[in-house]
Amino acid sequence: MVDLGCGAGNMGRALLGAGGEGAQLECVDSSPEMLGAAALALADVGADADAAVRFTRADFGAWAAARTASSTAPDLLFSNAALHWANYAAHVSLLPALMARLAPGGSLAVQMPDTRTQASHVLMRSAAARIGLGDRVAGVRGVSCEADPKDYYALLAPLCRPHGLELWHTDYAMVLHGDNPVADFTASTGLGPYVDALGGSDSSDGQAFIKAYRELISDAYPKMPDGSTL
Repeated sequence: MVDLGCGAGNMGRALLGAGGEGAQLECVDSSPEMLGAAALALADVGADADAAVRFTRADFGAWAAARTASSTAPDLLFSNAALHWANYAAHVSLLPALMARLAPGGSLAVQMPDTRTQASHVLMRSAAARIGLGDRVAGVRGVSCEADPKDYYALLAPLCRPHGLELWHTDYAMVLHGDNPVADFTASTGLGPYVDALGGSDSSDGQAFIKAYRELISDAYPKMPDGSTL
Protein backbone atom coordinates (compact mmCIF):
# COMPACT_ATOMS: atom_id res chain seq x y z
CA MET A 1 0.00 0.00 0.00
CA VAL A 2 1.04 3.60 -0.58
CA ASP A 3 -0.12 6.70 1.31
CA LEU A 4 0.39 9.64 -1.06
CA GLY A 5 0.74 12.92 0.78
CA CYS A 6 0.94 11.05 4.07
CA GLY A 7 1.54 14.17 6.16
CA ALA A 8 2.20 13.26 9.79
CA GLY A 9 1.23 9.64 9.20
CA ASN A 10 -2.22 9.96 10.72
CA MET A 11 -3.70 7.24 8.48
CA GLY A 12 -0.78 4.82 8.72
CA ARG A 13 -2.09 2.61 11.49
CA ALA A 14 -5.55 2.34 9.95
CA LEU A 15 -4.09 1.40 6.57
CA LEU A 16 -1.82 -1.25 8.03
CA GLY A 17 -4.66 -2.61 10.11
CA ALA A 18 -6.88 -2.87 7.05
CA GLY A 19 -4.07 -4.53 5.13
CA GLY A 20 -3.82 -7.36 7.60
CA GLU A 21 -0.88 -9.60 8.46
CA GLY A 22 2.26 -8.87 6.46
CA ALA A 23 0.96 -5.55 5.11
CA GLN A 24 3.55 -3.13 3.78
CA LEU A 25 3.12 0.62 3.59
CA GLU A 26 5.08 3.29 1.75
CA CYS A 27 4.49 6.79 3.11
CA VAL A 28 5.13 9.47 0.47
CA ASP A 29 5.34 13.21 1.09
CA SER A 30 7.29 16.14 -0.35
CA SER A 31 7.92 17.64 3.10
CA PRO A 32 10.84 16.28 5.13
CA GLU A 33 9.21 17.67 8.28
CA MET A 34 6.02 15.71 7.61
CA LEU A 35 7.96 12.54 6.86
CA GLY A 36 9.87 12.96 10.10
CA ALA A 37 6.62 13.31 12.02
CA ALA A 38 5.20 10.26 10.26
CA ALA A 39 8.30 8.22 11.10
CA LEU A 40 7.90 9.11 14.77
CA ALA A 41 4.18 8.36 14.75
CA LEU A 42 4.70 4.95 13.15
CA ALA A 43 8.00 3.99 14.76
CA ASP A 44 6.55 1.20 16.86
CA VAL A 45 4.49 -0.11 13.94
CA GLY A 46 7.54 -0.29 11.72
CA ALA A 47 9.31 -2.36 14.33
CA ASP A 48 6.67 -5.08 14.02
CA ALA A 49 8.04 -8.00 12.01
CA ASP A 50 4.63 -8.45 10.39
CA ALA A 51 4.44 -4.87 9.10
CA ALA A 52 7.01 -2.93 7.09
CA VAL A 53 6.82 0.86 6.75
CA ARG A 54 9.12 2.93 4.58
CA PHE A 55 9.21 6.64 3.85
CA THR A 56 9.80 8.35 0.50
CA ARG A 57 10.31 12.05 -0.11
CA ALA A 58 8.67 12.93 -3.42
CA ASP A 59 5.75 14.83 -4.87
CA PHE A 60 2.91 12.99 -6.56
CA GLY A 61 4.18 13.31 -10.10
CA ALA A 62 7.76 12.44 -9.25
CA TRP A 63 6.67 9.33 -7.36
CA ALA A 64 4.52 8.14 -10.26
CA ALA A 65 7.26 8.86 -12.80
CA ALA A 66 9.87 7.02 -10.75
CA ARG A 67 7.97 3.74 -10.85
CA THR A 68 9.51 1.18 -13.20
CA ALA A 69 8.62 -2.27 -14.46
CA SER A 70 10.62 -3.75 -11.59
CA SER A 71 8.85 -1.66 -8.91
CA THR A 72 6.42 -3.48 -6.67
CA ALA A 73 2.89 -2.59 -7.78
CA PRO A 74 0.71 -1.60 -4.81
CA ASP A 75 -2.73 -3.07 -4.20
CA LEU A 76 -3.86 0.26 -2.81
CA LEU A 77 -2.92 3.85 -3.59
CA PHE A 78 -4.46 6.03 -0.89
CA SER A 79 -4.51 9.81 -0.60
CA ASN A 80 -6.47 11.84 1.95
CA ALA A 81 -6.74 15.63 1.63
CA ALA A 82 -3.56 15.97 -0.42
CA LEU A 83 -4.18 15.74 -4.17
CA HIS A 84 -6.14 19.01 -4.20
CA TRP A 85 -2.78 20.77 -3.86
CA ALA A 86 -2.35 19.91 -7.54
CA ASN A 87 -4.77 21.55 -9.98
CA TYR A 88 -7.21 19.72 -12.20
CA ALA A 89 -5.01 20.17 -15.26
CA ALA A 90 -2.37 18.14 -13.43
CA HIS A 91 -4.96 15.56 -12.36
CA VAL A 92 -5.79 14.83 -15.99
CA SER A 93 -2.40 13.18 -16.42
CA LEU A 94 -1.57 12.37 -12.80
CA LEU A 95 -4.57 10.22 -11.88
CA PRO A 96 -4.27 7.91 -14.91
CA ALA A 97 -0.53 7.64 -14.21
CA LEU A 98 -1.25 6.60 -10.64
CA MET A 99 -3.81 4.04 -11.74
CA ALA A 100 -1.29 2.59 -14.17
CA ARG A 101 1.00 1.85 -11.21
CA LEU A 102 -1.57 -0.34 -9.43
CA ALA A 103 -1.38 -4.10 -9.23
CA PRO A 104 -4.10 -5.91 -11.23
CA GLY A 105 -7.36 -5.44 -9.37
CA GLY A 106 -5.83 -2.72 -7.17
CA SER A 107 -7.62 0.41 -5.98
CA LEU A 108 -6.97 4.13 -6.08
CA ALA A 109 -8.74 5.74 -3.10
CA VAL A 110 -8.67 9.55 -3.04
CA GLN A 111 -10.42 12.16 -0.90
CA MET A 112 -10.19 15.85 -1.80
CA PRO A 113 -11.94 18.79 -0.14
CA ASP A 114 -14.14 20.88 -2.42
CA THR A 115 -14.52 24.30 -0.82
CA ARG A 116 -15.22 26.29 -3.98
CA THR A 117 -18.73 27.36 -2.93
CA GLN A 118 -18.33 27.39 0.85
CA ALA A 119 -18.59 30.78 2.52
CA SER A 120 -15.42 30.03 4.50
CA HIS A 121 -13.46 30.21 1.24
CA VAL A 122 -15.59 32.39 -1.04
CA LEU A 123 -15.31 35.20 1.52
CA MET A 124 -11.53 35.22 1.20
CA ARG A 125 -11.81 37.07 -2.11
CA SER A 126 -14.69 39.14 -0.76
CA ALA A 127 -12.54 40.30 2.15
CA ALA A 128 -9.80 41.45 -0.21
CA ALA A 129 -12.34 43.30 -2.36
CA ARG A 130 -13.84 44.90 0.75
CA ILE A 131 -10.58 46.66 1.54
CA GLY A 132 -9.80 47.50 -2.09
CA LEU A 133 -7.18 44.80 -2.67
CA GLY A 134 -9.16 42.39 -4.80
CA ASP A 135 -6.85 42.78 -7.78
CA ARG A 136 -3.86 41.59 -5.75
CA VAL A 137 -5.45 38.23 -4.98
CA ALA A 138 -7.06 37.70 -8.38
CA GLY A 139 -4.36 35.22 -9.35
CA VAL A 140 -4.30 33.30 -6.08
CA ARG A 141 -5.30 29.66 -6.44
CA GLY A 142 -7.60 28.50 -3.67
CA VAL A 143 -6.44 25.19 -2.20
CA SER A 144 -9.42 23.11 -3.28
CA CYS A 145 -10.62 20.53 -5.72
CA GLU A 146 -11.22 22.45 -8.96
CA ALA A 147 -13.57 20.19 -10.94
CA ASP A 148 -16.99 18.61 -10.52
CA PRO A 149 -17.69 14.91 -9.94
CA LYS A 150 -18.83 14.55 -13.55
CA ASP A 151 -15.39 15.66 -14.72
CA TYR A 152 -13.67 13.02 -12.61
CA TYR A 153 -16.15 10.43 -13.78
CA ALA A 154 -15.37 11.20 -17.41
CA LEU A 155 -11.65 10.99 -16.65
CA LEU A 156 -11.61 7.84 -14.54
CA ALA A 157 -14.56 5.66 -15.53
CA PRO A 158 -12.93 4.37 -18.75
CA LEU A 159 -9.86 3.37 -16.71
CA CYS A 160 -11.86 1.52 -14.05
CA ARG A 161 -13.56 -1.03 -16.28
CA PRO A 162 -14.44 -3.81 -15.61
CA HIS A 163 -14.09 -3.21 -11.85
CA GLY A 164 -16.16 -0.03 -11.68
CA LEU A 165 -15.83 3.41 -10.14
CA GLU A 166 -17.26 4.61 -6.82
CA LEU A 167 -17.65 8.37 -6.69
CA TRP A 168 -19.51 10.61 -4.26
CA HIS A 169 -19.67 14.22 -3.07
CA THR A 170 -20.47 14.81 0.60
CA ASP A 171 -21.16 17.87 2.75
CA TYR A 172 -19.88 17.52 6.32
CA ALA A 173 -21.16 19.51 9.29
CA MET A 174 -18.54 20.38 11.91
CA VAL A 175 -19.31 21.60 15.42
CA LEU A 176 -16.65 24.15 16.36
CA HIS A 177 -16.01 26.08 19.54
CA GLY A 178 -14.36 29.41 20.24
CA ASP A 179 -14.86 33.09 19.47
CA ASN A 180 -14.47 32.82 15.67
CA PRO A 181 -13.63 29.16 15.09
CA VAL A 182 -14.25 28.97 11.32
CA ALA A 183 -11.78 31.80 10.75
CA ASP A 184 -9.33 30.03 13.06
CA PHE A 185 -9.83 26.76 11.16
CA THR A 186 -8.98 28.31 7.77
CA ALA A 187 -6.28 30.68 9.04
CA SER A 188 -3.31 28.65 7.83
CA THR A 189 -3.87 26.39 4.83
CA GLY A 190 -6.88 28.15 3.32
CA LEU A 191 -6.14 31.78 4.05
CA GLY A 192 -2.36 31.55 3.83
CA PRO A 193 -1.93 32.00 0.05
CA TYR A 194 -4.07 35.16 0.14
CA VAL A 195 -2.19 36.61 3.09
CA ASP A 196 1.11 35.87 1.37
CA ALA A 197 -0.07 37.64 -1.80
CA LEU A 198 -0.78 40.73 0.30
CA GLY A 199 2.65 40.86 1.90
CA GLY A 200 2.32 38.42 4.77
CA SER A 201 0.66 38.50 8.17
CA ASP A 202 3.05 41.16 9.48
CA SER A 203 2.25 43.64 6.70
CA SER A 204 -0.44 46.30 7.07
CA ASP A 205 -2.32 44.95 4.04
CA GLY A 206 -2.13 41.40 5.34
CA GLN A 207 -3.43 42.44 8.75
CA ALA A 208 -6.26 44.51 7.24
CA PHE A 209 -7.23 41.55 5.08
CA ILE A 210 -7.27 39.13 8.01
CA LYS A 211 -9.40 41.56 10.03
CA ALA A 212 -11.91 41.99 7.18
CA TYR A 213 -12.07 38.23 6.61
CA ARG A 214 -12.68 37.45 10.26
CA GLU A 215 -15.50 40.00 10.39
CA LEU A 216 -17.18 38.50 7.31
CA ILE A 217 -16.80 34.97 8.64
CA SER A 218 -18.25 35.92 12.03
CA ASP A 219 -21.37 37.21 10.26
CA ALA A 220 -21.60 34.22 7.90
CA TYR A 221 -21.34 31.64 10.69
CA PRO A 222 -23.45 32.89 13.62
CA LYS A 223 -23.35 31.19 16.99
CA MET A 224 -25.82 28.50 17.90
CA PRO A 225 -27.84 29.02 21.13
CA ASP A 226 -25.31 26.92 23.06
CA GLY A 227 -22.39 29.03 21.82
CA SER A 228 -21.05 26.53 19.30
CA THR A 229 -20.62 27.24 15.58
CA LEU A 230 -21.64 24.99 12.69
